[in-house]
Parts: sequence; C-alpha cells; structure tokens
Amino acid sequence: SSADPTLQILKATYGSAGSSVDVTAKVSSLITNNSLTICANTATLGVPDPAPNVVKQLVLEYKLDGQSATKTIPENGKVDLGCMPSFLLEASLRTDAHNKTVLSTSRNGDYTVSLSDGSKQNVSVTGLPDPLTLEGPCKLLFPPFTAGKGKPVETTFDQLISWSDSMVDSIKYFSGTATYTKNFTIPKGYRGKGVRLFLDLGSLKNLAEVSLNGKPLGVLWKEPFRVEITDALTKGENTLSIKVTNLWPNRLIGDQKLPEKDRLTWASVSQYHADSPLLPSGLLGPVKLIPAKSEIVQP
Repeated sequence: SSADPTLQILKATYGSAGSSVDVTAKVSSLITNNSLTICANTATLGVPDPAPNVVKQLVLEYKLDGQSATKTIPENGKVDLGCMPSFLLEASLRTDAHNKTVLSTSRNGDYTVSLSDGSKQNVSVTGLPDPLTLEGPCKLLFPPFTAGKGKPVETTFDQLISWSDSMVDSIKYFSGTATYTKNFTIPKGYRGKGVRLFLDLGSLKNLAEVSLNGKPLGVLWKEPFRVEITDALTKGENTLSIKVTNLWPNRLIGDQKLPEKDRLTWASVSQYHADSPLLPSGLLGPVKLIPAKSEIVQP
C-alpha cells in the first residue's frame, strides 16, 4: 500500500482583484491530520477585511500527495481538502435491473455490506490496476479573439499549466474556450471483465466539455471533474478532446495594458487594472484514467 497522502499549502491569498492579503501561514496552521476544512471569511482567517463591501475569494495553491492543484473558494464558502486523493471513487451501492445489490468501487479490498434485512455480506474486489496518469505533451487551439480580431493560436503544452502562467500574451490574457487534444492508448489490463474506466481531469478553471473519439461525453462544471469513458474507448489509439472555458477577468486585465484603440473588451464598470492578479485558467490536472469495478452482493 502507498504512504498516507500529505497536504501542503503553497500559497493562500484572500480578497478581491487588486486588494488581497497573504494568509498562507494562517491556512497552513489550520491543517489537521492532513485535512483542511474551514470557512473562507475574515473571522476564520484572522485578518481585517481587505476589501470592504466587495465580494472576496480565497485562492489556494497546494500539494496533495505530491500533486499540485489550485482551488478558488468564494467568500463564506467551505474549504474541504481531504487527505484522500481526488482520483479515488468512493465505494457505492446501487440496485441493478435484476433487483440485485451492486457494489461499485475503484479500490481493491474487502468490503462488508449491511443489507436492509439486517444481514451483512462480505465482498472482495481484486484485479483493479492503479489509476493511470495521462502525461506528456498535448495540443491546444485558442480561437480568434473577440469580434474576429487576432488569429487562432495553435500550440503544444509539454505539461499542464495555467494559461495565465504562459509567456505568450495571447494565451496569458486569453478569456474564452480553448481546446485540448491528446492521443493515448489503453495499456493491457485496463479493459478487463467488469472493469469500467473513468476520466478524472483533476483541477480546471472553469468548466469543460469532453469528447472521446468524436463521442460527446457531456459538460463538467463542478468538482469532481470526472466522467465515465468506457463505451467511447477503442482498442487502439484514442483521441481525447477537452474544451475548457475560463472567466473573462484575464482579458479585461490584459486590455488595460493596451492602448484603448487596441482593446478587445469593454465594460461600463470594471474593478480590474493592469496590475490586477490574473485568475488561474485552463486544464490544470492531473488527468487520470481510473479503473473501477462492480460486484454483485449476493443476498
């Protein structure tokens, strides 16, 4: 078995664009048993209100079990970073078409199921391979900017980063929908009898539309960003397409650095300035394929 996951806060800021405070030390001190459960407000964080009468947010950059991620929590929202890795699917029970109780899980192990008649049944789940991380380069396509200005930008990311961390201004300040494309082949052992495969996108900002081999798999708009891909897989090479849409502040901030005649956006009222912090954007990952299995609980 692997070592227990560890939670480390890399950076934490609380406030609004242009007016925020560093609360890294305070948030780090609130970690208990490698878990963090707090409410994002001034009382919990122990700081004066950095932006009175303005809606604020807590931005966390952290590592959980060695994997880096970013999470944004609105004012008075709940932070819940557990010590269990995000790629694990919790064990669950359902009733199938034959009125059989079925246990589904992504973890090998021995389970005890309590049934409605008071009896208990033991179920052993074996043969599941470990989650598989989709690493390596992926292609990205950024469409033309607002009102047809600019040209599409095609690029390759060797690893997943926030668009706001790019050295290319047309990506750094991009707001809209960009498409990630990644080809992969499923290793032997990940398509065994009774095994279902899930795609877990990890962290992303802010929503994603997923398709595999041309088959639409839906829109993911909240955590966990996860969808089953079993029926869309092929035995050979698979083509994964992920359309990710972010928020528009980064483009507003980028426009503040340009002469007014060259700006692509306009707002009657804007709280953003040329030096306002950019929001994390795009697919941040890690992207994993998670095998799961269903076992019938015999009555």
